[in-house]
Order: sequence, then structure tokens, then C-alpha cells
Amino acid sequence: MYFADQTFTTMADLPTPWAEAEFEGCTFAGLDLGQAACQRARFTDCTFVDCNLSNARLDEARLNNVAFVGCKLTGIAFGRVGRLAFSVRFERCNLALASFANQSLKKTRFDACQLHEAAFLNCDLTEAVFADCNLDLAHFSECNLTRTDFTTSDNLRLEPTENTLKKTRLSLRNLPGLLTRFDLDVVAA
Repeated sequence: MYFADQTFTTMADLPTPWAEAEFEGCTFAGLDLGQAACQRARFTDCTFVDCNLSNARLDEARLNNVAFVGCKLTGIAFGRVGRLAFSVRFERCNLALASFANQSLKKTRFDACQLHEAAFLNCDLTEAVFADCNLDLAHFSECNLTRTDFTTSDNLRLEPTENTLKKTRLSLRNLPGLLTRFDLDVVAA
């Protein structure tokens, strides 16, 4: 099934099943898509606004230029999403417990997002921007953080020896999060 330039605002408008459906230029607004089965679905130039996608199954789905605005995306395994043309943007989203494994997230924007216990494993976050995000207990391991911008985010903790940090942008308030393995008490003078 192929859908183009449509706006979906009620569950009755949605196709059944989602698996392998293709959406281009579509908007999904105010929908409860928690635990939706979207395996192998294709989304190109789509926007999700104020949707609940918690625990949705996106195995091998394609997300090409997809924006999530004000969405709840807890527990999403973005590492299972197809890597071909993977391009996303997040604004005011709850990404608690989301996992990003082996994904290229170059230049990806996370604006005012909650990333509590999110996991970034073996990701390329070159030039990604985390603007005004809460990174409480977020985990970064084996990530390329070259020119990644964390300057306005809070609660950053990462191990410099486990990640590539080149020209990574941090604020002074982020520095204690780089020293957690040393069990130091850093105080402002």
C-alpha cells in the first residue's frame, strides 16, 4: 500500500497492517501508535506530531527525512531500523530507554528531548546537536562524537576513552560528566 501527502489524525484512517506500507510526505498527528507493528514500512519526508510510538516495532523500517515533534518514543530500538537513507530529527520528544545501535546519526538534531537512559552504542554522531536535552543516565559507548554539540544539554556522562571526542562541544557544566570514572567531586570555585 502506498500513501502520499496524507494527514492521519484518527486510528481508523491508518492501514492495517502497517508492515510494508509506504508513506511519502505524510503527517501523523495525535495518534496512539504504541506497540504498532511497522516492520519494513517506509517513511519518506514524513512528520509525526504529538504521537505515542512507545515500544513500536520498527524492524527494517526505513526512516528517510522523518521528523518527530512532541512524541513519546520510549523503548524504541532504532538500531533495528533499516540503515539505508536513515535520517531523523527529534523535537520535544521523550526518548527514555530508546536505543540507537550501529546507526549513522550524522548531523541529527535532538531539540529539547528527554533521553533518560537512552543508549547510543557504536553510533556515528558526527556534528549531531543535542540542544537543551536531558541526558540523565544516557549511555554513549564506541561512538564517534566528532564536532557533536552538547553545550546546552544537562546531565551528560560519557567515558572519553570509549568514544571518539574531537572538537566535541561541551559547556563547563558538562565537565564533571567526563570525570565520573575517577569518582571526583568537582565544585565551582
